[in-house]
Amino acid sequence: MKRDINSLIGFKIAATDGEIGTVKDFYFDDHTWTIRYLIVETGTWLNSRKVFIFPQSVQSGFRDGKFHVNLTMDQVKNSPSIDTDLPVSRQQEEVLHLHHSWQNYWDSNFFGGGSTGDTIQAEEVNGNNETPGKEYDVHLRSAAEVSGYQIHASDGIIGHVNNFLIDDDTWELLNFVVDTTKWFGGKKVLIDVNHVEAVQWYNFIVFVDVTMDFIENSPEYHRPQ
Repeated sequence: MKRDINSLIGFKIAATDGEIGTVKDFYFDDHTWTIRYLIVETGTWLNSRKVFIFPQSVQSGFRDGKFHVNLTMDQVKNSPSIDTDLPVSRQQEEVLHLHHSWQNYWDSNFFGGGSTGDTIQAEEVNGNNETPGKEYDVHLRSAAEVSGYQIHASDGIIGHVNNFLIDDDTWELLNFVVDTTKWFGGKKVLIDVNHVEAVQWYNFIVFVDVTMDFIENSPEYHRPQ
């Protein structure tokens, strides 16, 4: 079933022995268009720390505004800290997956995995403030950050990313929800992620291989009430 990401922000995360916190963001892989982590704000019990939850941990969800995960509160409390304001290093992911006994998506077929070999050295990270020698996952992106990026069709700019639709079984991103308010009077339409040619991160632009007319005539999106 398709779900829109914005509707999942604020969902509670229920561990086996209590609530962990609430979903604040999703990190996805822009190579495979797959959700890699739920970013959860833990609240006062853990000093409002943000933790990474792998979709593999989710046992059930999408009911009563909660995701139920097979983790204990102690496991989360002792989970390695990762600063969500900085690029995530592959080394940090490896430590995180080892701590929770999670399968590594970068060398497996789990949830559209497979080795891409796409890491960058710290020296290539914008600002050059990271630890020398570390490798960073160039494809790991924040859904919250990408929301608002302009959509550049083959013949011009038309709207911006407003939301995403995911498959709630595979955690794959299926569509961008494109807000074309300034062009078509408040219309939101769906564009398949397969139409993405490139993302220009430093200019906040998503390039797609279709025309403005194609986008205008794409299926309209109405968020479920």
